[in-house]
Amino acid sequence: MRYYFKLQFLRIIRKCKELGIHPIPGLGLVVFGFFLFSIYLFYKTEYAHWMYLGLAVYIISELGGQKRKDLLSLLFRKKELQTIRALENLFFTFPFAGFLVYKSFYIEGLGLLLLSFLISFVSFRMPSSRVIPTPFKRRPFEFIVAFRKGFWLLPISGFLLLKSIQVDNYNLGVFSIFMLLLLAIIGYSKPETEYHVWIYSCNVKTFLLQKIGIAIINTLLLTVLSVVVLIVCFPDRVIYTLGALVVAIIIVLVVLLGKYSAYPKEMNLPQALLIGLCFWVPPMVFFVLPIFYIQASKKLNLYLYD
Repeated sequence: MRYYFKLQFLRIIRKCKELGIHPIPGLGLVVFGFFLFSIYLFYKTEYAHWMYLGLAVYIISELGGQKRKDLLSLLFRKKELQTIRALENLFFTFPFAGFLVYKSFYIEGLGLLLLSFLISFVSFRMPSSRVIPTPFKRRPFEFIVAFRKGFWLLPISGFLLLKSIQVDNYNLGVFSIFMLLLLAIIGYSKPETEYHVWIYSCNVKTFLLQKIGIAIINTLLLTVLSVVVLIVCFPDRVIYTLGALVVAIIIVLVVLLGKYSAYPKEMNLPQALLIGLCFWVPPMVFFVLPIFYIQASKKLNLYLYD
């Protein structure tokens, strides 16, 4: 069991080196980013503690997936396996629980730790015979993968949207739209294999324009209901709602081009920082988009004919 945790530690170090960062500053950056995200979330909405709990439960449920448990069960006895899962769950939920306690949500924080321990004895198995339907066609696989991995974001976003109407909080409704962008980020976080780029019979410009068009259409499909509800319930904020939709689409395009700017590798730290900067300072997208487009063109030129 000790060897297992040592191996996970070495994998993290290797991952940091692949991203081009030193492990120690990288760890500090992750801690700082988590703390900054937490502060921003609790500043933005009064329902942040529920969203926080949902995110933490999702993380530990992913750790307890049946495939992962089946793999570990081949290496460890049942008691050792449960110990590993309990330690992992507590490790990943402790920062969430600690911040909840810091914000005086004592019951939620302590309850999260208890829940993470109890969940270590439970496996999450999705029925293999069922396929979650999506509003997207088969061709744009990124949104299909994202929809089936992050479908749990939809009811949370819907809940926030309804609450924004109930308490007359327009900003909360806009936040619910931007929360849906996490689906796009999930879809574009992992690069496809080189073969799935090479099979396109077109040049780099056509390939990127086609991907951009698909991303715009699917982002509209994903957010159109929320946008319409906000326009109907807050008619005096129509311009702001449409502006938020445009910003959401542009951020999705930034993530898309960011993926291909590092292709065939995953996005590294500088690219992730630029994308994060676009979330904090939306006008930055007008500087980041051309940079990512040029870099993506150079990377894809090796796989698509000129």
